[in-house]
Amino acid sequence: VMFGDVGHGIIMAAVAFLIIRAESSMKGKKLDEMTATLYDGRYIIFMMGCFSIFTGLIYNEFFAVPLDFFGGRWKYTDASAMACGIDNCDDPAAVHPPLAPYPFGFDPIWKGSTTGLLFFNSYKMKLSIILGVSQMVLGICLSYR
Repeated sequence: VMFGDVGHGIIMAAVAFLIIRAESSMKGKKLDEMTATLYDGRYIIFMMGCFSIFTGLIYNEFFAVPLDFFGGRWKYTDASAMACGIDNCDDPAAVHPPLAPYPFGFDPIWKGSTTGLLFFNSYKMKLSIILGVSQMVLGICLSYR
């Protein structure tokens, strides 16, 4: 959850996929310690890469550069800090909320805001705690027969 980047996730998933594809040729060979570690964790690394791609899409990050698939819902009207909704920019002196939320993930305008880092770190920490506690509760429930 804390590591969410589409670009890094693609690299991780691709390397793990190549190791999975070469599984039959590597099976009986003597591997050095580092290669053996990668070989033993190939499925976990692949899933980590896939989940990193997913969370990177939620965070709208590709190698730490914001992605802008749908266009921001907020636009700055001039050099001041005034912002107006993307569909309501006819009156630049007023601030209007956008008419619709961002379709998937975070609006890329967060990357340029002064509170963006604080917001993202707070979100990631809360999501990490929620998912971690959920995983531990699931493990406890599965341990009972």
